[in-house]
Amino acid sequence: MGKQIILYSSPSCPKCKILERKLVEKGIEFKKTYELEEIQARKIYSLPVLQIDEDFLTYAEAYQKIINGERWVKMSNLLLNYKEKYRSYVDFINSYRVASNAASGSQVDSNANVENKNVTTCTGELYKKDAIGINRLLMIEKITELYGEELAEEYIRSLDGHEIYRHDETNPMLPYCVSITMYPFLFDGLTNIGGLSTAPKNLDSFCGSFVNLVFAIASQFAGAVSTPEFLMYMDYFIRKEYGDNYYLNPDVVVNAIGRKRTIHSIIHDKFSQVVYSLNQPAAARNFQSVN
Repeated sequence: MGKQIILYSSPSCPKCKILERKLVEKGIEFKKTYELEEIQARKIYSLPVLQIDEDFLTYAEAYQKIINGERWVKMSNLLLNYKEKYRSYVDFINSYRVASNAASGSQVDSNANVENKNVTTCTGELYKKDAIGINRLLMIEKITELYGEELAEEYIRSLDGHEIYRHDETNPMLPYCVSITMYPFLFDGLTNIGGLSTAPKNLDSFCGSFVNLVFAIASQFAGAVSTPEFLMYMDYFIRKEYGDNYYLNPDVVVNAIGRKRTIHSIIHDKFSQVVYSLNQPAAARNFQSVN
């Protein structure tokens, strides 16, 4: 009995036409389909694909088989190891690329905080399943150490059965949200946490360094960063430049970097700078903002 050969193709695909022509030249009988629903049902995300019985071959694999005739050259063990080990990751990338949005593209623990679908969010999604496995193994070892293997097994069973939910399992190393004191920042800037910025001296440097502070802290946490003292310290630097009664004189015009501006407009712009900067998506956080 002959092999069942199906070419999943598209009329507008140049590689599909090349592969089809090679099949015809070699006298290989095959069935061709353009049906989008059938292609999607097979979870094919890049055309052409040649199905030979139960095997699905990419363009390069199929072309090699065709030009080598019925010898159907076997892949080396090196290539086979790579295909077996990483095929699921490549399939996910192809699937994510054609997804309508970031949530539908995610296969594990989709994130409502991610609005954009791009290479950054794809990278963040790519290793989630591995991260969850690492997280669960860490929990298994700790629960076993404290309470025994039976409870550790019950923990995993309850997770798999959706009886309990472990928040943010995709970050095995990072703590979640954090609230920090800004007091050391007033004296040392970012130097104590590996940054280069020294202590802020005025309203400008305070607002700019504060944004850097939040991004630096956020890189070490999975969730939001809370800074309850921000408004109090911002008030300190405003008073330092415009006096203790600045809030009583919002329309007073002052000289700000060579321009005449009201105190109100200066404060408004500085506050806007902080708000917009902190709401900027960060690549290191899977394109989520840091606040």
